[in-house]
Amino acid sequence: MAEYRSERTALLIISACMLYTVRMKTAVIGTGLIARTHVKALRECGEEIVLVVGRTESSAASFAAECGIPRHETKLTRENIGDAECIHICTPPSLHYEAAKLCLEEEKHVVCEKPLSLEPREAAELKRLAALHDDVVSAVVFNNRFYPAVRKIRSGAGKADAGSLLFSCGHYFQEYDVLPAPFSWRCDAGRPDSRFRAVSEIGSHIVDLLEFMTGERVEKVCAVFINPHRGRYLRGGVMYAEGQPAEKIIVNNEDAASLMLRLQGGAAANIMLSEISPGRSNDVSIELVYDSASFSWCSDRPYEVRTGRKGEGVCVTQDDFGGGFSTTFTDCFREVHACVAEHRKSSVLASFADAAHVAIVCESIGRSAERDGAWIDVREVAREYEG
Repeated sequence: MAEYRSERTALLIISACMLYTVRMKTAVIGTGLIARTHVKALRECGEEIVLVVGRTESSAASFAAECGIPRHETKLTRENIGDAECIHICTPPSLHYEAAKLCLEEEKHVVCEKPLSLEPREAAELKRLAALHDDVVSAVVFNNRFYPAVRKIRSGAGKADAGSLLFSCGHYFQEYDVLPAPFSWRCDAGRPDSRFRAVSEIGSHIVDLLEFMTGERVEKVCAVFINPHRGRYLRGGVMYAEGQPAEKIIVNNEDAASLMLRLQGGAAANIMLSEISPGRSNDVSIELVYDSASFSWCSDRPYEVRTGRKGEGVCVTQDDFGGGFSTTFTDCFREVHACVAEHRKSSVLASFADAAHVAIVCESIGRSAERDGAWIDVREVAREYEG
């Protein structure tokens, strides 16, 4: 893992040098938990946060005061975007398109939370705009790419004699929607953001991770959705499986999903997604099986790469200097700054093109589930939106 310690050390040195030369002026759109994660990571990078945009005056003002941000607004416009050089979009997905479009048209660098959009047509348009504004850095925060162990597997270390990829298996488990659970926009059937839940929130992450680690696109999908409590009871902002007196609500999107995927090289992948796995805070795991070797990584042991070979058992290599979950955001934003400062493209950042493809995969997964697990060709769906 020495090369990855060196890579991360280089990022730290670049960041430290830039801290004393130029601090990129940054704006954050959103005032929720993920916006706070961005602010913390940006501060660790030495960036100057000049503006926060919130949904209401009170939320924007409170966030600005708490985080020491000098200016706040309730909407990002051409007039108030000001001298911000890079915009971080940390809002629900239905608000991503307009904000990202404005940033690209105003030649502002843009970092958008995943998913880029739940609407493939919007994602395709943002991909097109990003290509037109090629000198602007546009990235989506698929932060799992920034674990050194993940990049080691992607780089091909140890794969030289492994042969062809045969299959992959993985899961992404969380417990956030185990009932009783807080009601949020993700469960609001009246919002456009709520078409998906497990697929968009965590499925987008592991689809990108699979493609990033293998270097192969997903071409076909088969999906089954799981929602054991479609009818729920809302009381005091909390959803329950049963109980009176309470407001009866309907939650249409999926708590969990079982996916079969076919990659472009012919390999199969089996992925399980769940927002209802008790005891699992943020559990991501993926294994790649080749002709003569297997490689696996999981977020519970993020510093480890596990390599298996016949007759040799499983060898564990560990990077004691690798960072954890929060460090993946810091390293992601350092890479954004480095790309801006050095006028270069990144081999690690997820581009709008990468994220637009993930949006097509998510759309294909939804269509498969609607058709009782029928196989859907992602390439055919892509042609509907991209021509």
